[in-house]
Parts: sequence; C-alpha cells; structure tokens
Amino acid sequence: MGHALAPKRVTVTGFNFGEQGSKCRFGIVLSDQDFLSSTQVLCHVPRQALAAVSVEVEGSDGHFSVSGVEFQYVLLPEIGTITPSTGPMSGGGVATIVGRNFHHRSQLFCTFGKAQPVRATIIHDSEVTCSIPPAEARKVMVSVSDNSSGSFNSAEFEYWPDRVILSVTPTLMTSSGQGRVTIYGQELAYASDQPTCTFGDITSQASILTSSALACQSPVASPGHVQLAIEISQGFYKNGVHTVEFVHDPVLISVLPSGGPVGGGTVLNIVGRHILETEMLCGIRTKFDIPAQFVSSSLIQCTTPPGDLGRARVHVSVQGTFFGGDEVTFEYVIPTKISSLHPSIGGVQGGQRVTVTGKNFGSTTILC
Repeated sequence: MGHALAPKRVTVTGFNFGEQGSKCRFGIVLSDQDFLSSTQVLCHVPRQALAAVSVEVEGSDGHFSVSGVEFQYVLLPEIGTITPSTGPMSGGGVATIVGRNFHHRSQLFCTFGKAQPVRATIIHDSEVTCSIPPAEARKVMVSVSDNSSGSFNSAEFEYWPDRVILSVTPTLMTSSGQGRVTIYGQELAYASDQPTCTFGDITSQASILTSSALACQSPVASPGHVQLAIEISQGFYKNGVHTVEFVHDPVLISVLPSGGPVGGGTVLNIVGRHILETEMLCGIRTKFDIPAQFVSSSLIQCTTPPGDLGRARVHVSVQGTFFGGDEVTFEYVIPTKISSLHPSIGGVQGGQRVTVTGKNFGSTTILC
C-alpha cells in the first residue's frame, strides 16, 4: 500500500481547548498535543494507514470536540532516480526526480542536504523537477516533501568543483567546419562524462584528452563571432565561456613561380583570398608540414622541399585543414645549367642579343 504521509505536528485552530496534558484524537487514535492557547494547539500526528480521519481536540471540560474536521493520510513521496546526479558546487541547472506519490498536495519542495528547500515543479504523479541550489558539501542527500514531512527515502547527489574554461586554441576557425579546437581549464571532465562543445547554437561532440583538456571538432558555421561553452552530459555549462570567430575558407588562386628545381629551395608566392594571419603550413605532394609565412590576406610564402620530376598539387593547411585545388600546382624540373654566353661583353645601353648555351632549358617561355 505504500507509506502514509504523516507530518510530526499539525496546527489545530478552534476554541475552548484544554490546557497542556489534554489529548488530540485522529479517528480513534489518541495523541499528545502542545498547548498554545485556548484557541490553538499543536497535535502530534500518529502513524496510521491511508485514510481520511476526523481530528478532534479535548476541551477544557474533558470532552472531545465533535467538529468532524478531516485530516487526510496520503502516501509519502518516494524517490526512484535523480537526473543529473552530479552538478557544480555553484549550483544551476534543473534536476529531474522520478519516483511516485508526488500528487495529493498543492506544492512540493526539494531539499539538497542542508540547503534551503527549493520549490518543485510537479510534472505528474511520478515526476518532479527542481532547480539545483549551490552547496559546500561534495555529497548530499536529496528529499522531496511538502515541507511538513519528508519523503519515504532520499537520493544521493554529488557536487563537484566548478569547472572553469581558462583558454581556447585556436580562436579563429574556418567556416567549412574541418578544424579542431582544444579547450583548457580546471576540472573540465571526468572519464564518466560525455561532454559536448556548443558553438553558439551548434553542438559538437567533445573528446576528453585529460581532466583539464578537451578537444572538439569545429562545426560548419557562417562567418562571425559565436560563444563557445562546454556542456557535460547532464546539461551544465561551465564558467569561463569564450568567444571564437568563424571566417571564410581560404581560396588559393595561383602559385608563382609555377616551377622550380627538383632539389627544392624555390620560394613560392601563393596568391589567394581570405588567407588568415594564423598558424599555417604548406603541403606539396606528400609533405604537409612546410612552414608558411603570412604576408597579407591575399599572399603567403613557402619554400619548396626536394621533389620528384613533374607537377605537384599545392595546399595550405589552416589549423589542420588543407585548402587548395587541382589547378594550383607547382612543376618540379631538372635545374637549368648554363655552360657559356656569346658574346659575354655588351654595352651599358643594352639592346644586345646574347646566345646562352646550356641544358634543361625546357620548351616553354623562358625568361632571362
């Protein structure tokens, strides 16, 4: 049948009540009372089965009243689960408590350890929700009551130190959503957590690197500033929300010069749009860790490594994501070698033609 709800005392108001030592009666069960005045007493509520019983008070003449005022015994609230079962010591968020016997009363309260009770929202007979208050203790017991009596049982709730974001790197991300963001902080996540990163209103799954570092894949997003926050599986955002910026993807247009010796050492001028002043690398063929030098939003420079004869695609890596295209290429050629000039002397006014003899001049337009 369950466990009947019985507050320790109820206030009874009327008149001609007997003084201390007089009794109260709940149905046929007698109980003690605390005399307050001839018009008000506190009746000690005895344990009984589920029922509605009349409450009468012994008067100054030694007889019990016959007013017929009813007291309803109902089932105690009983807690099954609380979700989440953990939260920050600063409080915040909403806990959902599933159980039974949450009806038959106009209001309920949740009590987290020694914190002040907080009003519960009754969803239905088997579910209530409560705001999670701040606390100092790490582990507390949570009960649900109408503030006059407790619940039949309680559930454990564990507080952990506030998780604080200290830094985010990088803070600049491309709109195509292929980069990785690393978040550093204090007590960010534990092995049992399932953290996510929230970029504005876009959520991305996070990987736990250590208790103080998380990694998140940046999502596809429109250019602009958004707020980055961390959410642990039960829905708590941490302190220290950071602003990050999404920018247009870099676009590569051309490479100058378009060719150079297989031995490497050619300084490439890579022309494009939306080039970021951030850490970048160049990629040529299978070598993807060539340092890049930012010159402007439309130009970066890289030095070619040694390579095999033929054309090679050129890429630029921004935060681990490569951008480029089939048309952006560099051709490795055998180095040109000059063996003689004829004539080797000419006037300062120029205009003379010189015959250059050597090898590996190629068949395309050549500049001297």
